[in-house]
Amino acid sequence: MRECPKYKSKGTVTIQSSTYKDGNFVQNDPVVIECITCNGKGGISEAQFNQIEVENRKWCDCDNPSESAVYWADDTHPECSKHHWRCGDCGKIQQVG
Repeated sequence: MRECPKYKSKGTVTIQSSTYKDGNFVQNDPVVIECITCNGKGGISEAQFNQIEVENRKWCDCDNPSESAVYWADDTHPECSKHHWRCGDCGKIQQVG
């Protein structure tokens, strides 16, 4: 079993939010939920870890120095069926949907 890469084996995520009301932001009570990566177990299988690594390598991490992007409509790119934008520098995914 590998350490969950999302929240470092914690197994839970604390969500803090606020609501805009009458011109002010009001802090809501924090909500604790199970990590959706490891289902609250704190660890994942080697196969799950490897799949996460494969998916992570599809995303741009070059900081897009040219600030250019290419739009791909649904079912037009061989690696991603959902419409998305790809970095004009490295060609990796910047945004999906």
